[in-house]
Amino acid sequence: MAFQLRKKERVADGIRRITNEQTAAVLDLLSDRAGDFEERIHNARRCIKRLRATLRLVRPDKNGAQYKASDRALRNAAKKLATSRDADVALATFERLAPEMSLALAARIRTRLNAAVSRARRRTISRHQLTGVLADFRTSGRTIARMHLKGKGWQILEPGIRKSYASVRHTARKLRDDTEVTVIHEWRTVAKRLLHQLELIRRVLGKSHRKLLPRLTKLCRLLGEFHDVDALAANPAISKTPAIRKLIADRMQTQRKVIRHMAPEIFSEHTRSFVSTLRAGWKKWRA
Repeated sequence: MAFQLRKKERVADGIRRITNEQTAAVLDLLSDRAGDFEERIHNARRCIKRLRATLRLVRPDKNGAQYKASDRALRNAAKKLATSRDADVALATFERLAPEMSLALAARIRTRLNAAVSRARRRTISRHQLTGVLADFRTSGRTIARMHLKGKGWQILEPGIRKSYASVRHTARKLRDDTEVTVIHEWRTVAKRLLHQLELIRRVLGKSHRKLLPRLTKLCRLLGEFHDVDALAANPAISKTPAIRKLIADRMQTQRKVIRHMAPEIFSEHTRSFVSTLRAGWKKWRA
């Protein structure tokens, strides 16, 4: 099930197909009782993020309230599925930092975080709650698939691509070595959205943009790691330990510099030129 448009299908049909495929994938992952539950939650949340990126790419011209309601429903579904996984992520993030602290301190913090993971798993989403999420998500997916899309072909896609790329460039211009955490988290959100949208049209990317997807994927990974370290800093098991707070602050400062210096490398092209090149690539691919 490739998350991309096909050469010989109408764009509206392709968006409908992709929406239905991602919706079905989430429903299967959450309905299945086999395999690792946390891994299924992770994959379901990834599908939901793809759905939100697709919805924002082709934002319908009609039923604005319906669009907002669907986007909100997808966001809420992802949040409800996040609780137990957040504790696992905190522990995994800590383990990447543990080699830089004393064995005794690392052991104490690890014990606290393991206890937090156990508590989170006991509080994980109940079957009743999961049934509610499934029902709401099924409704949202069907609603999105039925939405009217303005125009045809590239006309459906261009406004969303332009807006996403412009948003990424606009946020990148705010980056400094002392950039506020909220700005970097904002950049993570818009960069991930752009990545998923470009994945949909990856066949359109020409020679000049061939390295864009792997670079953007790497950036999103680094932004995700920054987010995880920041979340770890706020964890009760960590927040009152000065030595670890200093270690986390130093790690985040290093990450800031790496992230900041990636911005010009990836997003130096002006929005108008970027969109124009994609438009030409689209015409060539669909010819």
